[in-house]
Amino acid sequence: MLTSNLIKLTNCIVVKNLPDAEYRQAKGLSQSMLSHFIQSPKHYLHACENPIEPTPDMLLGLAFHSLMLEKEPSYVVKKKVDGRTTEGKKYNAEFEIENQGKIIINEEQEFKIWGMRKSFLESDSFATKLYNETSQNLRELSLFCLATTPYGEVHLKGRLDGFHEQSGTIWDFKKCQDASADEFEKMVRERSYWLQNAMYQTLASACKLDIKDFVYIPIEGDAPHGFGSYSFDINKRMKYKQNTPFDLWHNAIVEFTKCQAEGNWRGYSSEKQVISI
Repeated sequence: MLTSNLIKLTNCIVVKNLPDAEYRQAKGLSQSMLSHFIQSPKHYLHACENPIEPTPDMLLGLAFHSLMLEKEPSYVVKKKVDGRTTEGKKYNAEFEIENQGKIIINEEQEFKIWGMRKSFLESDSFATKLYNETSQNLRELSLFCLATTPYGEVHLKGRLDGFHEQSGTIWDFKKCQDASADEFEKMVRERSYWLQNAMYQTLASACKLDIKDFVYIPIEGDAPHGFGSYSFDINKRMKYKQNTPFDLWHNAIVEFTKCQAEGNWRGYSSEKQVISI
């Protein structure tokens, strides 16, 4: 998988059953933070200094992942109460204290994630078979590697939703509004899923997992909770770019260590650029 000698991956390990909170606190550049760097180094620095608060839509996705991947789901449901009353104020205050660090959703959101689960598990689909045949200890695998480039080092990390060992397939849930092929293709570009794919396959291969494919499973948050399963070749040139997803990931890691070494987290290019429309 690693075709260039500019990056050397060492200290590669797989950690099973690592709590999500511990993974998030662990040292390492994640694909989500790297996606900010892909936009520009300045955007990465801004994201580091200004962490975003999860939106209700993001919380719904996190709760669905928890429901589908964890032995004991880590989300809690907050009842709708009148916060103007004494009882309501007391409930809200106690709830926040008792559930710090947990994914908090409302009753409507819980109804949705159980609908998503039901739709997915009742299907005789390729994706459902992948999920059912993946053992619990091969879900939420945490990967850690040290990348060394000519400019320095950076710790990398990734968290796989699941690894289907029999077929060598990494699979990943994505909560979405439209799981059709055309719409998901747009999501891959707009949300930099191609970057996640390249990074996770590379880290997993460096960790000695026998990787043959990466399958995305987008599932709609609204009824009837349609879903699909899609894959793409990270070594094939992208439709709207001059490089492959792997090459772009590789170049981003090298550029990241260069910015890190120079302390220059610049914005967009200051030179005139010719674009294609």
